[in-house]
Amino acid sequence: MLLDERCLVFTANGGIEALAVLATETVDVVLSDVVMPDMDGYDLYMELKERLPQTPVVLMTAYYYDKDHVIKRSRLEGLDQVIFKKPIDPKRLKAILEQVSKRDGRYGVIGEVTPEEAAAVLKAKKDAVYVDVRSEAEFEAGHPQGSYNIPVFFFDADHRPVPNPKFAEIVEATFAKDKPLLLGCQSGMRSAHSGGDSPPHVDSPTSRT
Repeated sequence: MLLDERCLVFTANGGIEALAVLATETVDVVLSDVVMPDMDGYDLYMELKERLPQTPVVLMTAYYYDKDHVIKRSRLEGLDQVIFKKPIDPKRLKAILEQVSKRDGRYGVIGEVTPEEAAAVLKAKKDAVYVDVRSEAEFEAGHPQGSYNIPVFFFDADHRPVPNPKFAEIVEATFAKDKPLLLGCQSGMRSAHSGGDSPPHVDSPTSRT
């Protein structure tokens, strides 16, 4: 379901593996089961609260009761969102993930805009910046004047896309959170992955503030 929404998804078979993934990858939200083989949801939440305090965590469970008080203890420590029923309702899951990923001053995605709308944003907001999320080679072959290049994907030897794990980190280090950004690429697909705003010649830019 998340892949259908053009989300970049990292998976793990337990809490320890999840922590290993999060040591090298930047994510907008962590979605975790309550019951896992190596640690429970509370243990993982507490680890993430210490290591990645700005990363929202959502716990989910198939049970309607909190047998080991995992959810209760997590809520007492600040956990906000819990999903109590599996299989999960896709619309509810999407709404929860969108809600938590836009908190605490995090960048929020407004949605896709047309090239005309993007051009209007750039014209109206003189401080707006266009970030081209294509590869360096594609950027060097031609790009809008004054744009920045921060690839959201790299390509391996077989020309398969490999996510840039530092994309969000680079964007946040380069631009202030209140900076209007237009993120785009030639086809629009990569800009949807990155979550942003975009310029005149881009087919399907996304808008972000």
